[in-house]
Amino acid sequence: DTAVKEGDLVKRTSSIVDVPVGKAN
Repeated sequence: DTAVKEGDLVKRTSSIVDVPVGKAN
């Protein structure tokens, strides 16, 4: 469960960070 939650958090964080960066560029 912990590993899955951590993986989800990483994926969500990457997506959230990736979107603004892509729009900024």
